Amino acid sequence: MEREVLRERHDLRKTILAKLDEKYRRVSFAHLPTPLIFCPRLSEETGVEVWMKRDDLTGIALGGNKSRHLEYVLAEALAAKANVVVFGAAVQSNYARQLTAACAQLGLKVYLILTTYYGQSRGQGNVLLDKLFGAAIEYVNVPLNSMGPFKFAARAQLLEKGHRPYVIEPPSSEVLGAASYLRAAVELDEQLESIGLEPKSIFLAAAGPTQAGLVAGKKALNWDLSVVGVAPHAHQGKKTDFPHIDKNEAETQRSSS
Repeated sequence: MEREVLRERHDLRKTILAKLDEKYRRVSFAHLPTPLIFCPRLSEETGVEVWMKRDDLTGIALGGNKSRHLEYVLAEALAAKANVVVFGAAVQSNYARQLTAACAQLGLKVYLILTTYYGQSRGQGNVLLDKLFGAAIEYVNVPLNSMGPFKFAARAQLLEKGHRPYVIEPPSSEVLGAASYLRAAVELDEQLESIGLEPKSIFLAAAGPTQAGLVAGKKALNWDLSVVGVAPHAHQGKKTDFPHIDKNEAETQRSSS
């Protein structure tokens, strides 16, 4: 009976991957699968068994969850025969860092529009790596939800110069990011099966497409667990572009005062 259950589980994972491959393009450059490791000291400290899925080891420019997203996003850029990718983000964006490195690997140029609205440093960290990886950078001072016109103005300028730009823009980029983490859920399910682990919760330091993909994986793989995303909060008293986060931040500040 157990062998039959395992075979059904294997077939389910295979079917999910086949459907993903049928619906979405993907270019493979992330270092996968990432390891799933036991954390004995953290488990002892918290009193619960803690395992960590090391998606900081995806391999592109210090790793991170965006490398998985970009396997799907950049596959679309390549299919469109783009030679430059346009993206807008905050100055210290992890997405921009991994995007610039992945594009360098794939032979694509990058045009970043980075907003200084959130007070992040322009001389170190991710933005320094963006420069080292060869990105062209334009700075603006607007919230993230106002970046669209700047991205499409850059696209128009690049077209005039004879380039073939691809703009990373929701909702398509969000859908592709979620697809990448549905694939990651299949990867995780196989690892959990191999060690006989049945977690009760998955916590991730992200929201949006990453969490959406894992929630889709929970449903597709019939996981009996919760998927909890730890989302970014307001930075230095400034509002985010997400009203529910601003509301929670204000409530937290009131309760702690």
